[in-house]
Amino acid sequence: MSTYTFRRVTAFNVPNVLTINNSSTSTIRYGSIERTQQTVMFGNQTWTVFNCIRNHRKEDVIWIDDMPVDSWETRDQFTLYLNARQNLLVAQGPSKVVKGLLDRANKVCDEIDITALHFNFDTIAGRLANVQQAWVSVNEAGLTSVGYMGTRVRDKEEVQTAIAQHHASYLGTVIDIDGIGRAMGFSQKGAIILINANQPMSELEKLNLAFTTYRHVTEAG
Repeated sequence: MSTYTFRRVTAFNVPNVLTINNSSTSTIRYGSIERTQQTVMFGNQTWTVFNCIRNHRKEDVIWIDDMPVDSWETRDQFTLYLNARQNLLVAQGPSKVVKGLLDRANKVCDEIDITALHFNFDTIAGRLANVQQAWVSVNEAGLTSVGYMGTRVRDKEEVQTAIAQHHASYLGTVIDIDGIGRAMGFSQKGAIILINANQPMSELEKLNLAFTTYRHVTEAG
């Protein structure tokens, strides 16, 4: 799978490197966003490329060269694309990593002002796509979500109610994009997932497909 997270942008002032700390008063680095000199074209727009790093500090004892180390850091990297109008960004990478860094930057950095997207599941499930999977948030002991799968998912009363009440967190669909049925997932974290990501397409073609899908579902209502 390939995951593309979309955010609406009000401000994204990163001329070089933006350091993101754990909080506005902390000196512990959470991650960084770095502007590159590279641009790419997709969706008939020019996009500036940024390299992003999220640090994850772990507190546990490991042994390195027979010496105990009680804390260490791992790094997750992903690529972010900002359009020329600076009103939309697309980040390519695991949802949890992308969401973590963007939410933290939005919270602690004055240079960043972005808004999460919420797809209209009523429109997607009702007239744009064939829903074959749905995940629904629940409030039950020991459960946070329940999944439904199959060709008749949209007919389930529980799924219909969850979509209407905005409790559905994910839809797995087959949706017609450019005359081809595409296996796509839509997350209420603002992400579009290409299910068959290993199909013979370049990374730029996948980006263009994700952006075309974004426009298709947002412009439809």
